[in-house]
Amino acid sequence: MIIAVLVLVGGYFVFTNSQNQSATPETTTTQEQPVKTQVELTIDYAGEVEKETEVKTVEIDEGDTAWDVLVLAIGEENVGYQDYGGDLGIFVQSIDGVKPKGSKFWLFKVNGKGADVGVSAYKVKSGDKIEFEISKPSEGQ
Repeated sequence: MIIAVLVLVGGYFVFTNSQNQSATPETTTTQEQPVKTQVELTIDYAGEVEKETEVKTVEIDEGDTAWDVLVLAIGEENVGYQDYGGDLGIFVQSIDGVKPKGSKFWLFKVNGKGADVGVSAYKVKSGDKIEFEISKPSEGQ
């Protein structure tokens, strides 16, 4: 008899507990929407070909890279590049079919200065001005 009472009391608590759990609304986690930001992209052919300097405004997600900006603006199919992976990342070899001649190269700049990191490593910030300019190596490079 004592066992029957214990089973009934135990069953009551199990039943009540399961009812409380199912009555509790499920909590859902919502992912935050990425923050959109605008950056300016300039492609300067520096007289290498008869093309005007292009300036485009691109809307991207905060945290995207300068590579993402370039690809979004002109399409990956219009960029010749080599991906060295790791810390080296992507090296831009041509833009819109224009490959610099001789020792010249596509210089990647952020806000008017040569970037300290590669195009695929630089995380773009709101208001940044991303530039690709045909340039020649300066002494010491």
